Order: sequence, then structure tokens, then C-alpha cells
Amino acid sequence: VHSILESDEASAAINRIATWSKGTFNKGETAALLMDETAVAETAAVFMANINVWHAFECDLMPRAARVLRTLLEDMRRRLDEHGVVSFSDLIAQAARLLEQDRVCDRVREELDLLLVDEFQDTDRRQ
Repeated sequence: VHSILESDEASAAINRIATWSKGTFNKGETAALLMDETAVAETAAVFMANINVWHAFECDLMPRAARVLRTLLEDMRRRLDEHGVVSFSDLIAQAARLLEQDRVCDRVREELDLLLVDEFQDTDRRQ
């Protein structure tokens, strides 16, 4: 579990939750929450106060926790979809899915002579 918490994705998620715990939300998050930022901030603060508990989790409990978290994440995903909110991570995932299609990938390759990526050091494997 310790290595899961230290992954790039986990670090990014934990940083985002830490930001929420301070009552700070971006425009998309604010729209999706329908002005219920206080409840999310309070929940995020509790999570951050207990983040070290994750290090003590027993791995055999993870499937049970995953079932609970999956339900919560599916509910959040549904709420975001209802409000047309797409995260940066969603945009990356959608672009990756498109590029996995041969016809799309071939067309992109045909149209590009050169691809320049600025701030390459700030990208992750999926990007």
C-alpha cells in the first residue's frame, strides 16, 4: 500500500484533496458541487488528517475498501457527467482512447510533420 500512495497519480490526487481541505476548488469542481463546497472541504480535511492511516492498511482489506470507494467514485462521476464537467485527467484519457483507434492515430500522424512539447518534464507517462 505504501508504494501505491507514493505513485504519481496518488500524489496528484492527495495534493488535490489537500487543496479541497482548505476550501479551494477550481471552476469545474465548483460547478459540479453545486455550491456544496463546505461538505467536501470538511470531508477532505478529515481524509487529510487520517492519510497516514493508509500506511497501516492491511492489503487483504483493500478489495473491500475498493468496493466502497468504487461506489462513491461512480456517484461522483455521474454527478460530474450530469453537469458536463470534464477534468484534465478525463481529457487525457479521452485523447488516449481516441489515439488507440488506428484510423485516428493514422490521421494524426499524416497531419503532423513535427510535434514540439514544451515543459516535457511536467508530463506523465499517459500524457
